[in-house]
Amino acid sequence: MNNFFDRNKPSMMFDKVLEILIILMHELRQGKDRIDQGTLQALEVQGYTKTEISAAFSWLVDRMNALPDQDTLTTAPTDRAFRVLHFAEMNVLTPEAQGYLIQLREMNILTPRLVEMVIERCMTQGSPVDITMLRSVVSGILFHNQALAMMGHRFVIGGDETIH
Repeated sequence: MNNFFDRNKPSMMFDKVLEILIILMHELRQGKDRIDQGTLQALEVQGYTKTEISAAFSWLVDRMNALPDQDTLTTAPTDRAFRVLHFAEMNVLTPEAQGYLIQLREMNILTPRLVEMVIERCMTQGSPVDITMLRSVVSGILFHNQALAMMGHRFVIGGDETIH
């Protein structure tokens, strides 16, 4: 059986971009009205490449453009629906993974539809999905869908650029 997750494989290439998004969203939620040069330098010092940082910013810009006028990335999601996990879903997602999923939704990184896609993908595993595996699922879904939707736009990473 071909398992979507291979614990011995390195993480998907967009995992680092997702990490940067979480850092940037945290900065914006802390009341910063913009990301300054110091934040960019701190990201580079932490080992993120300029390409990874650029991809994260491209995603943020595209996400802002897709939001309704009254919404911003730093406000709570306008869809106040509360998703309760089924007992079977709670058995597949570890408590840490459940918390991570909630965090991504509250940060407006995932929409309700994307949360459902992530949960469905995890449920196909039949084995516990920890936070590392969940990051790979989220980045795969988030950036694959974004790349397809934005084909020909700025969210493009060339074959000669390195993403760790």
